[in-house]
Amino acid sequence: MKAFLNNKNLIIKYSAISVLILLLFILPESLFNDPDRTFCLHRKLLGIQCPLCGMTRACYDMVHLRIVHALKYNAAVAFLPLLLMLDLSGLFFKGQEPARIKKYANMLFIASLLVIYMVRISLHL
Repeated sequence: MKAFLNNKNLIIKYSAISVLILLLFILPESLFNDPDRTFCLHRKLLGIQCPLCGMTRACYDMVHLRIVHALKYNAAVAFLPLLLMLDLSGLFFKGQEPARIKKYANMLFIASLLVIYMVRISLHL
């Protein structure tokens, strides 16, 4: 824990994550329910949702424990709590094993985003 308090980058990282989770918890749902209000440049230019489209709404539903709704917006959101727990476990467990598990979890997250993107492209064609 002492290493955490001495590392400014970790303090900033976990503070930002905490603020984002808190914002998702207290902001009204009406901000996230309008699918026409998108800021995705990929979707506006190509007309296809990018792999991260729906992730904000999915995170909002995940914070409010509406897991089924979250998975409907973007299934990759299921990996975010796992990645956060693995990242936090790195503060308490040092060594090769937690780093290797985190590496594989990150690869699974990226692979899920690629699968989501391929499905979205195939549905568009």
